[in-house]
Amino acid sequence: MCQMSYTLSVSIVTYKLDGLLLTKTLDSLIDAIGRANKHGLLAQNDPAQMTIIDNGGNGVSIDGIVASIEAPQNIRINVTCNDTNVGYGRAHNQAILSSGADLHLILNPDVELDNDALKEGLAHLAENNRSALLGASGRDKNNNPAKLAKRYPTLLDLFLRGFAPSWMKNRFAERL
Repeated sequence: MCQMSYTLSVSIVTYKLDGLLLTKTLDSLIDAIGRANKHGLLAQNDPAQMTIIDNGGNGVSIDGIVASIEAPQNIRINVTCNDTNVGYGRAHNQAILSSGADLHLILNPDVELDNDALKEGLAHLAENNRSALLGASGRDKNNNPAKLAKRYPTLLDLFLRGFAPSWMKNRFAERL
């Protein structure tokens, strides 16, 4: 079977940025891209594009964080600063619509990727051409399965997330 190599874009949307978490995310992403490159899963002549979209919130400089990251030549990091918080989905769409890459990874700014996560995902897509979307498998700091919201929410879940006061959200924290 012929191995596929893809062009890749990644978007990370920040709001009320935690600089340390973003740095860890970027470092783990750079490592994961490097592993995927070593296995020939990413196009060698087209750098991976990482776009960080700043939706504001606290004035922490993303440019300073990006300047401190040692990204190899096969990764290009772009920063987009929105004047207002345009929302999570719309901010990711800004990056997706401007990328032109074969594949796009939507990543939260507080995620540390396993070194092989991207390699495994890209290999799966190369071997299963009917796959169009992959979802994450998460682990907490103790290596236990993380509770990721993957199922369709009920009306109660949507109400709680959107309208419930903090005390009520705390009462339903396990559900949410």
